[in-house]
Amino acid sequence: METHRADRPLSLGAGLPPGRRSSDPGGGAALLLAGSPREVLARIVPGDPLAVRPRLEAALRRRAVLVDSDRAFLRALAECAREAPGWRGRPPLDAWIDRRIEGALDGLLAEEEDEPAGAAESGEGSAFRLLALPLGLDPAHLARACRAFNRLPGREREAFFLLVIEDRGLEASGTALGVSALECARAARRALDVFLVPPLLSTLSPPEA
Repeated sequence: METHRADRPLSLGAGLPPGRRSSDPGGGAALLLAGSPREVLARIVPGDPLAVRPRLEAALRRRAVLVDSDRAFLRALAECAREAPGWRGRPPLDAWIDRRIEGALDGLLAEEEDEPAGAAESGEGSAFRLLALPLGLDPAHLARACRAFNRLPGREREAFFLLVIEDRGLEASGTALGVSALECARAARRALDVFLVPPLLSTLSPPEA
């Protein structure tokens, strides 16, 4: 699992090009308003002109979940293309894109409950595989730990993000959550525990002599 400072949004995959930081409403509308979903998809993938990537990163942080961001990104683009024929300027483009991203994440998290263990993370390009193998970890175990994390209560996930991902410090994290520093630390520790289970730890490479 890759950790990031507060100015670096969370990502479990970085193989696809980043999007621009802000979308061009006029240009974005033109990309969506003509053609079939397949044609729309061909227009919105290269260069991410709708700035789906940074919006997705913000949604992952807001929801405090750990997923393969490349997989979520492609799913969000597919959602935009699929729903494009039904959009005619309302709601506003920014809100419409955000809804598509939320729908993509909802679907991805729902699939986590139904997929056979190891199905999504075993591919050569899987972010779990690319991250786990250099660390001496088993990709399937790491993916299961992330799935367990995503099922935790929101406060525990948020505490983990504040303390571990963003490294804000105990006092600042507790203040952001509206709880005491001790309660924040305990919540983050409960979240951390899902990564400290023996099946995952046992795959760590032995220390060099």
